[in-house]
Amino acid sequence: MSRFPVAAEAYGPFTNEELLGEALEPMRDHLVIATKFGFQDGDSTKGQDSRPERIRLVADEALKRLRTDRMDILYQHRVDTKVPMEDVAGTVKELMTSGKVRHFGLSEDIAPQYRRIVIRGGFGSPTIFVNHDDMYFGNDRLPLVRYALERAARIACDERSPRAECDRGSSE
Repeated sequence: MSRFPVAAEAYGPFTNEELLGEALEPMRDHLVIATKFGFQDGDSTKGQDSRPERIRLVADEALKRLRTDRMDILYQHRVDTKVPMEDVAGTVKELMTSGKVRHFGLSEDIAPQYRRIVIRGGFGSPTIFVNHDDMYFGNDRLPLVRYALERAARIACDERSPRAECDRGSSE
């Protein structure tokens, strides 16, 4: 498991990425940089938007704000039920092929969707993001975490999660 700060277009909106980009630019090659996409206009109150054109736009804009040429992990922030998971995964895979993104992550998902993108999407194993709330307020995602770990997925915890709690999530 890994722990690192995670940015998102919706945090601020956009200012979180700008601040992290400014702070982390001098040491970029020594860090994991991750951000999230999935909201209409970067505003979590407007609903989900994981259409392929939106994902591409978010990725390009995030790279500028984060002051980097690549993101180590690009997470889908929330599941967008209007866009098939295969389309989301396929778009991120294109970004990976182009070198803009190294890994695809799921910030909120359920096991069937994870299985679909692993089996049909040709991904070895996306990164699963386990957040602070999962650890402290009941984690209905533990079956997904177990399934992911069985397939050698990467598990990432947010910066609020103590290391011991992060490790606990992978063994339950």
